[in-house]
Amino acid sequence: MANAMNPDEVLRRARDMQESRLAMIDDLVRTNVELADARERVSTAERDYSRSYAAAVSAGWTTGELSKIGFAEAGKTPRPRRQPRRQNTASEESATE
Repeated sequence: MANAMNPDEVLRRARDMQESRLAMIDDLVRTNVELADARERVSTAERDYSRSYAAAVSAGWTTGELSKIGFAEAGKTPRPRRQPRRQNTASEESATE
């Protein structure tokens, strides 16, 4: 014979399960808003940098001079540096023999 289920208890358990899941959605919404705000700030900063870079060039600086000082050309993101290739060690060489 099957045990009779208490509808109130079943609903309480289901609500408890949903509450923990909804808490994750709340966190996801908050971080999504933060991400959108950060993207907007980056976009604004990139526009401002482009204007400042163009003003420096208009004032007589060359792109080469600005590059030597350390400024990336406006509109171009700096390339990440490549990691140097690792030299084979003696243990790696002996493992292949």
